[in-house]
Amino acid sequence: MDLDRIIKFRLDGSYVGEIAKKGEAPGEYLGAQAIRYDSESKSLLVAAHFNHALLKYIEEGELSVLLISLFHFM
Repeated sequence: MDLDRIIKFRLDGSYVGEIAKKGEAPGEYLGAQAIRYDSESKSLLVAAHFNHALLKYIEEGELSVLLISLFHFM
């Protein structure tokens, strides 16, 4: 069982599904450092340390935006 993933639950505690998981494929992350839910846009932001990226997932768990830092070589 892969425990390094981001999953979604309803307020009653019932399981909804997987939003994202660790990996190098599109929409996956390496080394999640911070996670923030934006209730205004109903999206989840994940700052990934090892792939130097900020990933934005919309409420359905689909990757909406991927920003990769150009400064990680400094």
